[in-house]
Amino acid sequence: MSVEAHRCNAKDCNGHVVFDNADFDFNNFDTSDKGFYMFDDPCCNKCGKKYYVVPHYIVIDVKDYDCGEFEELESACITEVDRNL
Repeated sequence: MSVEAHRCNAKDCNGHVVFDNADFDFNNFDTSDKGFYMFDDPCCNKCGKKYYVVPHYIVIDVKDYDCGEFEELESACITEVDRNL
């Protein structure tokens, strides 16, 4: 069991969004009621606001593999790339 918690972002709420991420199936995603892939759809434990836990990826520069140090690259708009060519 691996419990994960995030602060709710609803105005004037000090609750948390808590869920167990140990059994996420990366080969068989659920689909949300909005049509995107998700692992879970937990609610805030105070106000009840619904959230979605979605698959996500980042691009990193590994600084020190043995120590687990990395830096996440800042995303850029494709028009910025085109202008820079």
